[in-house]
Amino acid sequence: MSAELARRVADRAAAVRGVARLGGGGLGAAATYAPGQRIDGVRVHQGSVEIHITAARTSQSLPMVAQAVRDAVRPLTDGLAIDVFVDDLDLDVIDLEALASAPPALDRPAVPESRP
Repeated sequence: MSAELARRVADRAAAVRGVARLGGGGLGAAATYAPGQRIDGVRVHQGSVEIHITAARTSQSLPMVAQAVRDAVRPLTDGLAIDVFVDDLDLDVIDLEALASAPPALDRPAVPESRP
């Protein structure tokens, strides 16, 4: 059952805006193991679910991305505690939708167009 839950949680978490991918690399990585498969980025414990993500470059804050992951997987977890860890930030993966809706950057002065 924990492998099935881990797979469903992984699929749902990976689809959240601002998530580049689930974390799962390296020694001691967060993963759930089942016969013939490894589900990276999710560990199901007795009373909780642990999710490790790599965030995309976005205008959303990292706590907002983590909360969106919690909200997305909550219906699957049957009341288990949900712990989300942002393990890394991938600046090469850009959440274009979030950036398009972001207010203009403050570090660039607005320059009116010059007309000939």
